[in-house]
Amino acid sequence: FKYFKIAADRGLDQGQYNLGIAYQYGYGVNSDLKKALEHYKLAADQGHADAQANLAYLYGHEKSFEDYQKAFLYNKLAAAQGDSIAQNNIGVAYEYGQGIEKNLQKAFEYYKLSADQGYDVAQNNLAYFYKYGEGVVDKDLKKAFYYHKLAAEQGNADGQYNVGLALETGLGVDKDVQKGFEYILKAASNGYSPGYTHVGWNYHQGINVPRDFRKAYQHYKKAGNESYALDNIGTLYRLGQ
Repeated sequence: FKYFKIAADRGLDQGQYNLGIAYQYGYGVNSDLKKALEHYKLAADQGHADAQANLAYLYGHEKSFEDYQKAFLYNKLAAAQGDSIAQNNIGVAYEYGQGIEKNLQKAFEYYKLSADQGYDVAQNNLAYFYKYGEGVVDKDLKKAFYYHKLAAEQGNADGQYNVGLALETGLGVDKDVQKGFEYILKAASNGYSPGYTHVGWNYHQGINVPRDFRKAYQHYKKAGNESYALDNIGTLYRLGQ
């Protein structure tokens, strides 16, 4: 921390960025988000892409600093330098109208920029555009499966779950129920609530696995507040299963 501060005080953008990290996460100093923001801004205004992205995150996610327009501005600066996470975040802003007028075409374009750099979250976001069309791209279930699978291969639970559903139903890929269930098991093991619900339902109904009400209940419970899981728990109690 001491040396980061010396570098930051001399105006070095990397030192300012590292000091922001230290203040944000409490590395060598008490956590102080206000000071983190101040140092990120010093570095960001010198063109430091990671500082721009982190500053955008604070403006977009911390209630005490919430300013979607500033979040968009700094994400746009980082995205212009090729930051894949910032590119995805610009896509989110355009998709939902956060800090900028809603524009699904631009959302799609930024998701694709990010996804093609390998960012798993953007790969899933792009897959949803291909899955539903969203009015800006022709519906293409094969491409939806392709991008979900790219995310799944990086361990992304949302991607694993959607690959599993596609394989189970044959949407965009040849149907393979057993392989699909394996992907959904992976999603559940990564803590993905719909995955737990799906596995619980399989045990509940005896699909792909022997029927086991106890294991069904256990997986529904792991799904937390997921609505279908709660409803199915109620059914187990009602029927005394």
